[in-house]
Amino acid sequence: MACERRSTDVVWLLEKSPTSSFPGNRLPSSGEVLQVFLFHHTIQKEVLFAAAASTAEKVLEVLRRANIPTSDVSWVKKKILKLYEEYGALAKSKSRKTETEEMKRCIFKDSLEDMFDIAHSKAMEAKIPDEDKAFLEAQREDRQSCSMAGADEKLKRATEEKRHKR
Repeated sequence: MACERRSTDVVWLLEKSPTSSFPGNRLPSSGEVLQVFLFHHTIQKEVLFAAAASTAEKVLEVLRRANIPTSDVSWVKKKILKLYEEYGALAKSKSRKTETEEMKRCIFKDSLEDMFDIAHSKAMEAKIPDEDKAFLEAQREDRQSCSMAGADEKLKRATEEKRHKR
């Protein structure tokens, strides 16, 4: 008699497997960042700080493509490690079935759907196109509302020309 077992690669509470990159053309959610971090930490066997650094680079790359000014890399790493610590604290008590623990899990699970916001604190005052500001604001409100299109070739050329002149 064979018994079915749950796949071991599915991460508890995320109910998804760790992935090496971010899906789609939206800014990453906290859950997606945690998935990528767990990929680097558990599957690639990187230590915590190296996994946080790898994940931070991928997150920053997505925000660079969206032309959104970001916070410092060290702050992004700290935020990723804090997210992992929260997950670890909940994982320690996953066998508890109390109302308080269930509520904590539910709140954390809901927060995983929110955007992993690492935009600079003054991103809205920065000299970036209004459509990029509107995209950031829309992603903060509802991640499903819009997505990124292809690269802005006109802006890319202008930036390269400025860099070339320097």
